[in-house]
Amino acid sequence: TSILPEDNAGTLHDKMMEQGAGLVIKSLEQICTGEINLTLQADGDFPHAPKIFTEDCTIDWSKTAQEIHNQIRGLSPYPTAFTEFRGKKLKVFASQLGIEKSENIGLIEAIGKDKLFAHCADYKLELTDVQLEGKKRMPVRDFINGMQSLT
Repeated sequence: TSILPEDNAGTLHDKMMEQGAGLVIKSLEQICTGEINLTLQADGDFPHAPKIFTEDCTIDWSKTAQEIHNQIRGLSPYPTAFTEFRGKKLKVFASQLGIEKSENIGLIEAIGKDKLFAHCADYKLELTDVQLEGKKRMPVRDFINGMQSLT
């Protein structure tokens, strides 16, 4: 299945679940009618998907904006990429690639009342959906409105 730029792990899961359900039914029908031949899987050491550890979820702002954007997409909605903000964990569920060059790696700054940017190694990354430790998940506009100051 195609992975679209707006997809994350959750949306991709849902797409594959829909496709998989149809494929199971189709496969069972083909087995029953004899349209496909079954072959046993060879014995061997088959790789498993690697476990995701806390360090895999921790955002390293010294990476490129594209790398971090893909990390966020790959970990959303669970277990979720995160960073530290004012001594608390800030989960980042969604982002958009920016076009402005980064000036101060790791700086998170609000622009106006509805934009939140993080400085990466090359470009700024717009954070669009976040959750501060102890709070609920929210769009950045609500996050900014709830903060006294983001400097």
